[in-house]
Amino acid sequence: MVSQRLYPYIAGAEQQALGLARALTRADADVRMVTTLFADGLPRRETIDGIDVERIRVPLARNVAEKGPAFHAAKISQIVTMALHVARAARGVDIVHAHCLSASSLGAVIGARLAGVPVIVKPSLGGVDGELRKLVVSAASKPLLAMLRR
Repeated sequence: MVSQRLYPYIAGAEQQALGLARALTRADADVRMVTTLFADGLPRRETIDGIDVERIRVPLARNVAEKGPAFHAAKISQIVTMALHVARAARGVDIVHAHCLSASSLGAVIGARLAGVPVIVKPSLGGVDGELRKLVVSAASKPLLAMLRR
């Protein structure tokens, strides 16, 4: 499973991801979670409720304002870093499940495809404020929607 953020940052999407991971673990599935290392002091690896969690460092992604070239470079860095990580880690897994329409999820889609592993993406939030709506109106909507359809 891929989630852009995870504990100690816990909002609705992160709660859903952990809840699904716990349920799958109780059903004897081997679940591993990958997230970004988004704050200083967080461990690179830990176990949360019996689920192995790995946080990957994303170059350029720290302390970037949400506008301008630095923001776009950070997002591209996040997509590439997650894609490479998932492509390596996904070999031998049954499915990659990504939460939210984030740069991490887009990277997970690319990485899973490179590894030949099926991938599912679960968008977060609905309606006019939802992720899918924001994606539809973005400048990159055509290629991103085509990728998600596949």
